[in-house]
Amino acid sequence: MSCSTRLRLCDDYTRVDGSMLHLLVIIHRQKKCIPLELHWPAKYFNKESGQALPRRRGDREADDLNLQAGQKLARANNIFVE
Repeated sequence: MSCSTRLRLCDDYTRVDGSMLHLLVIIHRQKKCIPLELHWPAKYFNKESGQALPRRRGDREADDLNLQAGQKLARANNIFVE
């Protein structure tokens, strides 16, 4: 079975607190976006690596968001393994 997961920023609609992050799941070339209820400003998001960039030096919120997103990616990958 071919499958992959990625973190994606949905920047078609921007809220006051930032754009919503989605988990992009691809199984057999079928794409499905799952909203994560996490928001981050679009200009501080690296689309290639799928990580939130710090808005200022020592930004703990970026670290926390990357940790939460990483946990959700790991949970999705565990489902694929089983």
